Amino acid sequence: MCGGGLVAPHMQKDWTRRIMKTKTSHSQIARSLAATLAIAFIILSVVILLINGGFALYTNIKVNQESVSAQQRLVAVDASKAVSTFIQEKFNTLETAVDFADPIKASSKERGIFIDGLLSSHPSFQQFALLNKPGRSLADTSGIGGTLSEQFIAYREDAVAQTSSGSNFISPVYIDDATSEPLIAIAIPVRNVFGDIEGSLMAEVNLKFMWSLVDQLNVGETGYAYVVDNQGSLI
Repeated sequence: MCGGGLVAPHMQKDWTRRIMKTKTSHSQIARSLAATLAIAFIILSVVILLINGGFALYTNIKVNQESVSAQQRLVAVDASKAVSTFIQEKFNTLETAVDFADPIKASSKERGIFIDGLLSSHPSFQQFALLNKPGRSLADTSGIGGTLSEQFIAYREDAVAQTSSGSNFISPVYIDDATSEPLIAIAIPVRNVFGDIEGSLMAEVNLKFMWSLVDQLNVGETGYAYVVDNQGSLI
C-alpha cells in the first residue's frame, strides 16, 4: 500500500532499473551508430584514396607512354630523314650528270664512259642502264657482274613509263638474291637542251647502309628498331 504520494520501495527500484536499461539501450544504440559511421567513413576514405591512386597511376602511365612515343617518333623521323637524304643525293647525282652531258645523242663509246663514270662515283651504285624513249637500252654497266641482273631489268618498263611523264621513278625495295642486301631501282628522265624528254637513266642503289643506321638507333634498353617499305614489308 502507498499513500500520501509515496512510492513503494520495490516500485521505485523497478522504475530505476527501467530508466537505467533505457539509458543503457540508448547508449548502445549511440555507440553502434558511431561505430557504423566511423566504419563508413573509413571505407569511404579508402575508396576515395583507391580512386585517386588509380587515377594518378593511370595518368602517370599515359604521360610515360606519350613521352616514350614522342621519343620513338623523333628517332624514327631522324632515321627516315637519313634514308630520304641518302636517296635524294643519288637522284641529284644522276640529274647533275645528265645536265652536264647529252648521253642520248652521244656516241656509243661516250655513253660507256658516261655510265662507267657514274658507277664509280659512289659505292652504293651497282648497275646502270641508259634507255631511249621507247625503253631500248643504249648502254648499261654492272659492278656486280658482266650483265644486268634480272631483278633490276624487271623495273625497266615501270621506270620508262614513269619518266616518260617527266617524273622520277623509285621502285619498291627488293633483296639481292646473292648477297641478301636491300636494293632499289631509281630512274630520271633524260632531257635535251630544249627540255624535251629523250630517254631515261636508270640506276640500282644498294641500301645496306641502313643496316648500320638501324644498328646505331637507341630505343630504350630493350627496344627494337626495324625498317619497312611503304607496303609494310620488312627491309
